[in-house]
Amino acid sequence: MTAAIEAPTTPSVTVLPLGGCGQVGMNSTLLLDGKDALLIDCGVFLGVDEAPGVDRVIPDFSPLSKDGRRLAGVVLTHGHEDHIGALPDLFLELDAKIYGLPLPIALARARFEARGMPHDHLEVVAYGAPFQVGPFRVELIRVTHSIPDAAALLIETRAGRILHSGDFKLDPTPMDGLTTDVARLKEVGDQGIDLLLSDSTNAERGGRTRSESAVASELEKIAVEAEGRLVVACFASHFHRLEGLARAAKKSGRKLLLAGTALDRALRIGHRLGRFGIDATPVGDESKLKFEPKTRFILAVTGTQGEPRAALARVANGESVPLEPGDKVVLSSTTIPGNERAVRKIVNAITRTGAQVIQDGMRPVHCSGHAHHEEQADLIRLLRPRHFVPIHGDRAMLEAHARCALSLGVPGASVLENGDSVILEAQAVRRGPGESVGKRAIDSGAERPIAWEDVEARRRVGLYGQVSCALAIDAASGLLVGAPRITLTGVPEGAALEAELVRAVFEAASGTELELEQRVQAALRQRLRRRVGSRPVLQVQVVRVRREPI
Repeated sequence: MTAAIEAPTTPSVTVLPLGGCGQVGMNSTLLLDGKDALLIDCGVFLGVDEAPGVDRVIPDFSPLSKDGRRLAGVVLTHGHEDHIGALPDLFLELDAKIYGLPLPIALARARFEARGMPHDHLEVVAYGAPFQVGPFRVELIRVTHSIPDAAALLIETRAGRILHSGDFKLDPTPMDGLTTDVARLKEVGDQGIDLLLSDSTNAERGGRTRSESAVASELEKIAVEAEGRLVVACFASHFHRLEGLARAAKKSGRKLLLAGTALDRALRIGHRLGRFGIDATPVGDESKLKFEPKTRFILAVTGTQGEPRAALARVANGESVPLEPGDKVVLSSTTIPGNERAVRKIVNAITRTGAQVIQDGMRPVHCSGHAHHEEQADLIRLLRPRHFVPIHGDRAMLEAHARCALSLGVPGASVLENGDSVILEAQAVRRGPGESVGKRAIDSGAERPIAWEDVEARRRVGLYGQVSCALAIDAASGLLVGAPRITLTGVPEGAALEAELVRAVFEAASGTELELEQRVQAALRQRLRRRVGSRPVLQVQVVRVRREPI
């Protein structure tokens, strides 16, 4: 009897976003060829306003090892925190090579060193030099962004060719003169792209992004005009903006000072890699700035998203440079959706000092590193993909980008959110099954993951307060021993409510239909709903005691 011959399976690759789709930040995309996994970027989400005690959120990494999957490697598109910030957390659980250009690898190494973790798994690769990561062949193609060493990824798989744009723009006059490699992108498009994954952050904005050189010129004008202190807030990893500030300082006869460890680290890494030779001085003791003559310096700070512990917040609160009328504070940044309230709080605090706040829209002091609509359309025209998936944006951004692709004649587009998937198979793309992909908060004090359920509990306590009830019961009889102890946190009505809750516990203790703990829980919830109108977080702690006979 002849054994049946199995038909060969059709090669397929699944694309599964773990972060960055349906939200801005925490960018991380998983490619799967069978059990072999390639992870593109591994970022954090910063400035979590609705999560008390949490200043960053990372992806849940369980999909990387689900059902026997093997992580072949991580490829970085560039060095921003929302693309590399979760790497140390990932490598507490899994081990694999990390590939990237010199700057993102240097920035990643600094994060591993800061956590006291080994970093021999980091490997520098170059533009235009393909390398193998498991079954995936990857080539980095130069694109302009708001940081040097940014790349799009050409990924050749058994199922077809994928182009991941990374974060990009088509800046004709970048600070370092290194424009997007349009010629290589056109060549790739001519050879055929089956699936394009493209940055959607500015899909709702028409026209083209302002050039970084134009922002540098505006900063020079402000520095020359300024008659008092000048503080400029930007992202620590915005190397091009720091170079522009150095030029502004030189033009205005000031010196460039850097406040904060993140800017100090960026300066050292930039010098070591030869990315810039700017003349800047880190500030050790910020309190000494009050003795610095007003017109002698430009102070660069971080904290553009309203982070309460960052250098900009210290300026706003009067903890470092003392602001007064005639001083200027420039927010050379954009506000990430969700951080508007925190940023507005900082702006108001600065305004109360009499200093002037200058933001983009008042003067051209910022430009995005992300392509606007026309540049996104240009990339689609260059590549002419068979299918399109917008990435890196909230739902409205993704939908706008998908409409753009379809209007340009792309045969199909799929809008994914985190946990959705598409499957590339025989040069065609279809929707794949969804997976449960979560997120994990990092406690800002302990620097350790905290379950999202606990974050929700913190939020509820902040919104509604907490009621704790501790009581002792006799282990033998199940009867209440002594008076319960009630503690109210953030709940109105104080002593009067506390006394009523104590009475409710005694009344519940006389019942028999449920266990004592359940009776107390139900009685307290009922009284709180009646008296407070909301539902404070309720904790009932029962201690069973064994009383010795007298």
